[in-house]
Amino acid sequence: MVLDRRSQQWLVVVVALVVQATAVFGAEGPIIYADELGHAATARYFGVGTEIQMLAAFSHFGYGFLLAPLTALFTEPDSFYRAATIVNSLTVVASAGLLHRVILIRFLGVGVGTATAAAIMYSLAPPLLINTSIMWPESVLIAATTVILAALLWFRSSGSRRSAVALGLSAVASYAIHPRALVLLMVVMGALVVLRAQRIVPLRSTLLAVGVMVVGYLVVGRVNDLVFEALYTEGSILQTPGGLVTKILEQPDQWLGGLLGTAWYQILGTGGLLVFALLGWGSDL
Repeated sequence: MVLDRRSQQWLVVVVALVVQATAVFGAEGPIIYADELGHAATARYFGVGTEIQMLAAFSHFGYGFLLAPLTALFTEPDSFYRAATIVNSLTVVASAGLLHRVILIRFLGVGVGTATAAAIMYSLAPPLLINTSIMWPESVLIAATTVILAALLWFRSSGSRRSAVALGLSAVASYAIHPRALVLLMVVMGALVVLRAQRIVPLRSTLLAVGVMVVGYLVVGRVNDLVFEALYTEGSILQTPGGLVTKILEQPDQWLGGLLGTAWYQILGTGGLLVFALLGWGSDL
């Protein structure tokens, strides 16, 4: 029996739900304490205004902000932790549906059966399963990558101002979620240069997307500063692009290792979808 398109869409969602449920129910509590407790503290800061002092390396505020509404609903640590992993799972399930229906079928013209198989394989990716059960933003960042890709394909096909704003906001949101998404901002900027150089999209829409990303980048940096000042004690580390440049100049060997590790991280985390999309565009241009 051959399933119709709608049935295959539901098949993707159901498989993703089942797979993610197994990961969530296996979560027992914090594993990476410094990161996970930091995100919990950020969530409480935005949700109920609680300020605590920690000594740790600060990650970006976006994931904690996403979890903030949960702080009013789940006051016990165990229930809050479980709710956070459920949020992780739901973002993965939503991104699997987005990958299937919008990216592969609508924009890339992939056959329904192939798209279904690809989306199911995506939901089974080990980085998604492992990271979903941890209260940190890795799985949400992976899901955000599919949103960026969908926005990028929309912008390429329409060149509209709405698609430009959506592309800029999705890229900025990923950077608010995780500092490593700075790479995604750079990739999107590069894609905009290529699209405009080939006169595929209008200049005004391109400048609008760039403007949204620049302003959003500055806003994210400012909010990071405010959260860092409120929650972290002297001696804690605030990761900034300026600090990254200094680290590169002072320790180039460690930077190269980190660069290779981040590249591998993005590929395994299906950020490689963005790379494949750009390669596909290159073959069409």
